[in-house]
Amino acid sequence: MSEQFIVSARKFRPNSLASLLGQNAIRETLRQSILQKKIAHAYLFCGPRGVGKTSAARIFAKSINCENPKNDAEACGTCSCCQEFEQHSSSNIFELDAASNNSADHIRSLVEEVIYPPILGKYKIYIIDEVHMLSTAAFNAFLKTLEEPPAHVIFILATTERQKILPTILSRCQIFDFRAISNDIIKQQLQAICSSENIKAEDKALDLIANKSNGGMRDALSTFDRIASYSNNDITYNKVLECLNIIGDGDFYTLFQAIVLEKDSAKVLDKLDNFIERGFDTRVIIDGFSDFLRNLLIAFEPNTAKLLNLPPIQIQYYTELAQKTGRSIIYHALLRLQNFGKEYRYSNSKRLLAEITLLSLIPDYASNPYLQKVAAESPKEKMQQNNSERIQTPVAKAMTNIKVNPNLKPEDIIKETYSNILYEKEDTKADLQEEKTKTTVPSVKKEKIEPLPTIQKNGNPNKNQASQILSQTLDKEVKKKDNI
Repeated sequence: MSEQFIVSARKFRPNSLASLLGQNAIRETLRQSILQKKIAHAYLFCGPRGVGKTSAARIFAKSINCENPKNDAEACGTCSCCQEFEQHSSSNIFELDAASNNSADHIRSLVEEVIYPPILGKYKIYIIDEVHMLSTAAFNAFLKTLEEPPAHVIFILATTERQKILPTILSRCQIFDFRAISNDIIKQQLQAICSSENIKAEDKALDLIANKSNGGMRDALSTFDRIASYSNNDITYNKVLECLNIIGDGDFYTLFQAIVLEKDSAKVLDKLDNFIERGFDTRVIIDGFSDFLRNLLIAFEPNTAKLLNLPPIQIQYYTELAQKTGRSIIYHALLRLQNFGKEYRYSNSKRLLAEITLLSLIPDYASNPYLQKVAAESPKEKMQQNNSERIQTPVAKAMTNIKVNPNLKPEDIIKETYSNILYEKEDTKADLQEEKTKTTVPSVKKEKIEPLPTIQKNGNPNKNQASQILSQTLDKEVKKKDNI
């Protein structure tokens, strides 16, 4: 009978503090707490999936219960406690899944069990995974025991969603924030597995696997196993693209070249059709092209290129292409692609929307005078223009004249404003008369224009006096004009 296959995520799972990758600060903190015998009664390990939270909890539980720990706080691996743990038959270390044991009754049963001392070893350790799935009643039933458990009990909670845990629970635990694992560490682990399992792999292919794992070692190892089976233990960059069904940078470069450098609309549509024929959704295509442009924008400056977290050769490739293109072109292209996501949900023709979006990135299309005229004559633009014109009342114009023309006399301001009112009244009446010939409208009563107010000449009048006269005597005329 052939040996049973074990996935890499389980086969190469960390089993000691030294093998815990990507979490150096947490590893050393746990090590020092064991050496100094400062073991807390409750811990909370939180962070994204696949970064070692549950593995760290198991290693920590094994180390503090070891009968003969080493000088570096590692478990000996030979004592009875360690042997039971390795055989998954430990009577002192319990793993609970809060997703399926999330009721208050489950927690009450746990509280009743913790009062009994351990059969073997120093502590009874409860590892509760996905603790955020506990109900509110379960959290409340757990509060008192979590705050003051028996001296022989240690709780290690793990979660991917810290924000869902009650603050009263958080305040009772030592919190450790696990971070995403860097691509370099993931790639090194994949290379070590390749050496151990006699698997051939290109560096570029491993870089792509690490990049697509989003900082999760378990995701990277699961993807690695799938591609190794597909490629018959000969992993290449093209086979990774085929297996993961993703679009490579080479394809996006061809599309980018057709849009920006060649300005060839036929080639753009042909490339989009090629993507769709290969089974890619239009949303996936546009999102991938947005990521490609985002990399170009970040790589434009050498100081920000390091944020890409990519191999140096690939960063240099992005930098050269970005500087050849120009930052403004890339930036405006990204802005247009962002609108695609907003319109995609309500579009009846996804392909047509993708075609229009990509064609709008071509400079010749974007600078078309007809398209600019259509955009300027859109209803929204007309409405904004009408609103701006509607705001310019005679009084507002007079106030503007006072600020713009500092040498203007108050008498001239009043005369000009009064004339504007008369002209606007005549224009309004003319419009009404023209409308009356088409449809029947109520007759407009002629308003009597009051005589021009005079200024008391107790000296040289100033602009404040003119402003007061305008606000007091002309508001009535403005109201009458608005009521017509």
